[in-house]
Amino acid sequence: MSSIKGSRVGLPLLAVVGSVCWECKEAKQDGTSLSRCKGCNRAVYCSSKCQKRNWASEHSTLCKALRRLNAGPKASGKLTWDEFKTLQILRYSMIVELDENGCQKPEAINHARAVHYQPKCENCLRTPFDNVASETFRLTPCDDCKLAFFCSPNCRAEGLEQHQQKQCSSLEDAGACELITMDHIKETGEAMIQLPSENPRHTYKPLHTAQSWKDYFKDVSNSLFARYITKEFSPADDDNACLQACRFLKIAVDSSSLILTILAGLESEIPSLASRTKLTIHIIGADDQEIRRARMPEDLYHLLPKLQHLVVGYVGPDVGSAHGNTTKLLEFECCPKCQSMGRSPRQAFLADDLYHDFAESDLFAKYPPDLIIAPNSGHAESQVQRWQPTLQCILELGVPAVFTTYNRNEAVDEEQIFDTMGAHFSKRLAENPWRGVLPKFDAFMERYDVFYFNYYWYIVKGRTDI
Repeated sequence: MSSIKGSRVGLPLLAVVGSVCWECKEAKQDGTSLSRCKGCNRAVYCSSKCQKRNWASEHSTLCKALRRLNAGPKASGKLTWDEFKTLQILRYSMIVELDENGCQKPEAINHARAVHYQPKCENCLRTPFDNVASETFRLTPCDDCKLAFFCSPNCRAEGLEQHQQKQCSSLEDAGACELITMDHIKETGEAMIQLPSENPRHTYKPLHTAQSWKDYFKDVSNSLFARYITKEFSPADDDNACLQACRFLKIAVDSSSLILTILAGLESEIPSLASRTKLTIHIIGADDQEIRRARMPEDLYHLLPKLQHLVVGYVGPDVGSAHGNTTKLLEFECCPKCQSMGRSPRQAFLADDLYHDFAESDLFAKYPPDLIIAPNSGHAESQVQRWQPTLQCILELGVPAVFTTYNRNEAVDEEQIFDTMGAHFSKRLAENPWRGVLPKFDAFMERYDVFYFNYYWYIVKGRTDI
């Protein structure tokens, strides 16, 4: 059993709120409290050994930033949500380093999570680092989710009902899913739970015939996991084994979401998809999240019986930061059953480049895309000017391009940008049936709002005048 080191997967919510050790991600087994770093008073550890390891690997740097955060803007009384968000933005800007393009640096992930997830009273929205009376301000957790807190009996009385109605079950699920993920990492060394379909289909079953994830697992991928969930992605039975299997699936679906969104886009845009033997997909704005899920494109072989050759390109300025610029093709052996069907190894390339620049390369000319996808690009929110040449390039190529967003507001803003550019929409924005199902939290959103991977989607193809 190995521990989960440093920022490999980012600090879990459970660590930031002080429930698990920042180094090994374990809780104390004897019921005693975790000890706090005396410098930042935020990081917690199960032993001096873990504290020393974490200090050497990353906390010596992070601790300084967290001390700056502690000394930053403070609330004196009860806050409105808008006031709290304003404070959060200031706190974020104090400690999170951006690159020359205004993007959060990859190594700043734990700085950001320390801001987003820091414990606060769910009623008055103050933290232990605000202007509070330390002798009376004591955050105590919700009895159910253990991830929401109240600073006093009065605040609990005022805020508990609202919390239970709008947030508690999501937080309880998130915490339980983090524990499953951390156990998975310790046992396998893999940072993500991925669940490719087990067997290739021999006949084509269109994805659009499935109306839910349960339908997909049951009728398209023929997975036994279908038995554990309802169409609403709730546990099919009340027993704990079913609940745990349902939560495991929720985590795995975050990895499956991108591939099924790609498949849905291919079905929408390529009428001859069922008979295609070759496909090339370009994933643009790619980062570590997409690259870590490189096993999942195997599903395209499994779900498209005629497909014999698949190339997936990961293109974006963040590709090289973690993996280096690999402009030669990498090969991934397909499963034994696919090999027996005569299929070529899946191929992939990494291009550390902006897409409009990559479109001028020899590699692009050799492997032009059948479909482009920009998952959760946020092109209307950040680096708007930097995205403009790429959006222009995509429209000029006339290749179908799928865009996904974390929420509806992002999708509306992005759709408006493409409208002003004269884009032709093959599909207007809609909720993506193949979105992730595990809610994510962000302190910059509206109160109690959550987001999901690939929540909304739309497809553009060329311009209306072409």
